[in-house]
Amino acid sequence: DAYARYRQGIAQTEESAARFESGKDDVAVRSVSAYLDVLFARDQLNLATAQRNAFLEQMKVNNRLFEKGEGTKTDMLETQARLDLAEAQVLEAPDGLTAARNTLEGVIGMPAGELDTLSDKFRVDQVNPLSFEEWSRTALANNPDLKAARLAVEVAQQEVNKARAGHAPRLDFVASYSKNDSETLTQLNQDTVNRAVGIQLNVPIYSGGQVSAVARKAVAARERAKADLDRRTSLVLVELRKAHSIVLSSLPKVDALVKAVNSSKL
Repeated sequence: DAYARYRQGIAQTEESAARFESGKDDVAVRSVSAYLDVLFARDQLNLATAQRNAFLEQMKVNNRLFEKGEGTKTDMLETQARLDLAEAQVLEAPDGLTAARNTLEGVIGMPAGELDTLSDKFRVDQVNPLSFEEWSRTALANNPDLKAARLAVEVAQQEVNKARAGHAPRLDFVASYSKNDSETLTQLNQDTVNRAVGIQLNVPIYSGGQVSAVARKAVAARERAKADLDRRTSLVLVELRKAHSIVLSSLPKVDALVKAVNSSKL
């Protein structure tokens, strides 16, 4: 059981380090997501303002055409409806921007200040490799959350070894040393020194089934750790599949949106 405790301590240390790495990765993802959410909210505000201004100009055009007898009341009402909706979006967009900025400041723990925006020439880099199988192999080998789960299984296994060691004999090296000084009315300077070195063997015979019960409990905990590892592995692969699909679709999507902007400008 001493050797099992030693192995368990190593596994617990490595598990804690893996969970710390997982926490660092989570903070990095949250920081980037919150940062980009602020930029997106700011763009949404600019877009809503531009749409509102466009409908204001369209309203002037419709009014002018109606005065000249070339427009209709229906066109004016449709433009007014779109303008009212755009006004509502302009009023709502600053709240989204404020909420996004507050979220970012909560993540980084300080005022966000002025944020850099994406350049007009921003493009999503080509991902290499693109194969999901290669992504999955990398994730299964390096994902810190999975590493922590695998080490948790090892910790549980050593707990089983500790419990089962209760059936085994225990051999201990024992050493002791004592020194006593005493005096009485009839005797002076009574010094006693005892030194002992030996080996102590404990052979368990029967403990009322405690060792077996503890071992069964440890085995159940180990199986639970294995089930948790399987669950985490499935979850990582599902999230990885989603991320892989998003990355692949983002490459042509950004190019298509850039073409749409250029077409709209023309």
